[in-house]
Amino acid sequence: MGAQLRAIRARIRSVTSTAKITRAQELIASSRIPRARQRLDSARPYATEITRAASILVSHGIHLDHALLNLKPDTSRVAVLLMSSDRGFCGGFNNNVLRRGDALAALLREQDKEPVFYLSGRKAVDFYRFRHRRTEREWVGLSDHPTYDVAAEIGQTLVEAFDTPTREGGVGEVHVVFTEFGSMLTQETRVHRILPLEIEEREIGGRAEGSVSAPLP
Repeated sequence: MGAQLRAIRARIRSVTSTAKITRAQELIASSRIPRARQRLDSARPYATEITRAASILVSHGIHLDHALLNLKPDTSRVAVLLMSSDRGFCGGFNNNVLRRGDALAALLREQDKEPVFYLSGRKAVDFYRFRHRRTEREWVGLSDHPTYDVAAEIGQTLVEAFDTPTREGGVGEVHVVFTEFGSMLTQETRVHRILPLEIEEREIGGRAEGSVSAPLP
């Protein structure tokens, strides 16, 4: 009986200690979220406008020799960038990205396309290494403090792969699997093809009385 009581008390202490650690992690995460959201909100207008500018260039038939605007005839090899975190304790954040990545890879293979994987985040890297899956490039230790320099490096790597002929080891498409933050309660795992650029036809400005159409970039 005494041994059972000691085991129960040890278990209670272990659970209490785990609860304290988890609570501390929650407080740290809560303090970081406002800063991360501020950086996201600051970057979103730039991302929206640069995409809009490139879309208008393509839709107006302006011929420019640039990877962002070129349609590749050979899509036998396709780049897939998985955006995961470097740590756990984030619910289904990483598992959802990995599952969507596997589903995308299966779909691409059905279309006779070879997926080539680029990984960001320790969790994705560990997942692929454990299963002995080949990857093209990996970036780790970035999710806690992402910087523009690293983002630019990842972007430039993918643009160079897209700008290289497929027969020489390049890719014909670039897809990104990531988690889009809506609120503390809603996050959606998305798959988005970023290259070649997807063009959405839409009117510039409104037709309401007194409205002025926005100028072209």
